[in-house]
Amino acid sequence: MKQVWQNQFIRLLGMTAFFIAAFFAGRQAAVMVDGYVQVKEAAKERDDYTKMQKYCVVIDAGHGGGRLRH
Repeated sequence: MKQVWQNQFIRLLGMTAFFIAAFFAGRQAAVMVDGYVQVKEAAKERDDYTKMQKYCVVIDAGHGGGRLRH
């Protein structure tokens, strides 16, 4: 019984740590996005808006799949 309680407690601590980390990461991302929006609005006012480049980030897992054999 004690072992089950310990496992549940450790699982609860892990989930709590995960959600706290996600909360603070989300807050930091919101600050970064807000800064980007302010820069973008300032560029529109200076007519440099057309000079801003847009980037596309693509993440590839790199697994490559497997070859099917019949």
